[in-house]
Formats: sequence, C-alpha cells, structure tokens
Amino acid sequence: MNQYGTQLREQWELIDPERASAMGEDYFVKQGEVAQAQIEDLTLQLAGPDLPDETYLEKVGRINNARTRAAEMVMADLPRPVDQSEWEHRFEIWQSGHPIRRLVDGFHRSMDEIEDRPVETPEDEQEQKTDAANLLAEIRADLASENVPAELIETLVAPTSVPVQSSPGETIGLWMLSPASTAAIADLLRPQWEALAIETREAAWDAPTDGADYYQATQRVASGLPRF
Repeated sequence: MNQYGTQLREQWELIDPERASAMGEDYFVKQGEVAQAQIEDLTLQLAGPDLPDETYLEKVGRINNARTRAAEMVMADLPRPVDQSEWEHRFEIWQSGHPIRRLVDGFHRSMDEIEDRPVETPEDEQEQKTDAANLLAEIRADLASENVPAELIETLVAPTSVPVQSSPGETIGLWMLSPASTAAIADLLRPQWEALAIETREAAWDAPTDGADYYQATQRVASGLPRF
C-alpha cells in the first residue's frame, strides 16, 4: 500500500474504525493507487513546462510545490470518513427523498386536503368519505408495491391521535406522520442505506451543487442516490 492509501486508511480508522475494517485492505490499496496516478498527472499540469534559465534546484522546487498542491487536491476528493452524527444527518436526508417516505408524506397531505373541505350537504359528506376511502386503498396498494410489510402499512396510514386541549381526555385523529411512524420508516430503510457502497454514498453527496442552496442540494442528494 502506498503512502496515499495508508493516509486514507489511517483517517478512516481514526473516525470510523468499524467501517474501515469492513471496507478491507484492498479498498485502501486501490484508492492509494488511483490517488497516486491522479497526483502524477496533476503534478505535470500544475508544474508546467521548464522555465528559461531555470536552475536545477529551482526546477526541483517548482515540481515539489506542484506535487504538494496536487496531492492536497486529489486527497481532498477521495471518499472521506465522517463521524456518526454526520452519517445520521446524511441518512435522514436520503430517506426523506426515498419513494416510500414521499408516498407516505404525499398521502398525509392529500388526506388533510380532503378532510379540510367544507361539508355543507349530505352529498359533500358522501363525496368526502368516498375520496378518503379511495385514497386509503391507493396508498395501501402503492406501499405494498414497495414491499412495505402489511402491519407497517396500517401504522403509516392511520391517523395520529392528538389530545384536544379544550377537552381533557378527548383525542382527535389527524393525518400526520407520528414520531413512531417516522422511526418505523427509518428502521425499514436503514438496511438499504447501509447496503450502499461507501464510495457510492460519498460520490453522490459530494457531487457539485452548481451553487444550489442547502434545500436544493439536499434534494439533489436524496434523488441522486440509488434506490432499492
């Protein structure tokens, strides 16, 4: 393993030793070889052609300076280790854009819109009930097609019981994602996230944002990562 692979491995072992061990020696050997080839190419570009009347020592200094800058640039682009809190943040961004989470969030928004309609006649009430029933059937079918377990589907589409402040002991059902449902979705998707190769996650996250703001950048990351 060359110095670049060793340096990268040491960084991973310092911050995330378990993942570094799981990635294996070959991974760091390969990354080191890729880095060295890129550094050599970039060094030539940064150093440029020989200068007129340049002494030997001046040439050595110019090339060494170019190699140092090239190494910094190339090493900065290699998959970097991040701490656990950062991985959790990245997971939350990823799962917020996952089709399952988007299906559930869209269902709750649509159900809210149905229940917020003004009901002035028996026909309005019947139409509201029919639309709600159709929406429930549709979301159940959509989640089943995403291989969501049946018992979890019922949890995700059930209204959340919220206490009525003006009537102690009384609750009403609101179509909103409860903390328990949010946790259930995370538990369902986490194995998919962890199954993605580390370089895949890093490459998608570190892709250029083209000046996008934070919201746009996180949506790009969520939509750009592979789905299962």
